Amino acid sequence: MIGLTLQIYSIIYTYIYGIVCSFLVNLFYKLLFLRKKKWRVIFNLVFALFMSIIYFILLRIINNGYIHVYFLFVFILGFLSLFPFFKSKFRK
Repeated sequence: MIGLTLQIYSIIYTYIYGIVCSFLVNLFYKLLFLRKKKWRVIFNLVFALFMSIIYFILLRIINNGYIHVYFLFVFILGFLSLFPFFKSKFRK
């Protein structure tokens, strides 16, 4: 069990990281969804690995790497909360 303050810091970090991921997905939309399947798979794999490694490294710093199910829900909430805003700004 981790303390309440660490849980709150972790939830805030996960929410902000979901927003950052939403921003980056919309920013790199054309690279993530290329027409050539080979390049699309490679770029998606590198992008997903990079984003998950950064998340877990910072989560390790914040709360020694404890992962709870509700972090996934908070991440999805952060990702979806500003996705339409970023979508309208970057995809024209």
